Amino acid sequence: MTNSRFEMGSTFKVFTVAIGLEDNIITPESVFDARAPMRIGSEMISDFHAMNKIVSVSEILAHSSNIGTVRIARSVGAPRVREFFSRLGLMEAAGGELLENARPILPKRWSEITAATASFGHGIAVSPMAVAGGYAAVSNGGHYIRPTFIARDPNVPVSSRAVLTPATSTTVVKLMREVVTNGTGRNADAAGYEVAGKTGTAEKA
Repeated sequence: MTNSRFEMGSTFKVFTVAIGLEDNIITPESVFDARAPMRIGSEMISDFHAMNKIVSVSEILAHSSNIGTVRIARSVGAPRVREFFSRLGLMEAAGGELLENARPILPKRWSEITAATASFGHGIAVSPMAVAGGYAAVSNGGHYIRPTFIARDPNVPVSSRAVLTPATSTTVVKLMREVVTNGTGRNADAAGYEVAGKTGTAEKA
């Protein structure tokens, strides 16, 4: 959880969508062209669950479109994506009190293709704890709280930093709910619970 690092794949798409919403660059109804793979330099970006159509932001997240996510990231801009990842704690060791607390493996430079692949969780390797911390922030009203294993006194204020507005956080949670009800996460839909989340696939050499 803390001492291993992985390319966390499509779980990062939630973060990319969140910053697009936060900066008012997109809405859940905004549409992007995912009819064909897109080329960036010498690299080709394609979709595993290809829809081959114009897709909305909600569809991009629900059906895990790499192409759509990259188009969102390019609309936001690589510097802003990198800055937001940093505010979510993804650019440093995730926290917790264990000595085995691995630092992420980051791109040496954020080129156009690096920023594109990082937007859907490839080319950047972090611990599962780091992703859990990021998801807590985007779903708890927009406050990043450094992860810990120690029980907190509920009467003592918790140090946090605002990374999203509460309105954006609410929208992101609704979109993650659609992943489970209408998208790639349908197997996680459990009776009696409103499960929300995002599927992700890593590549291991």
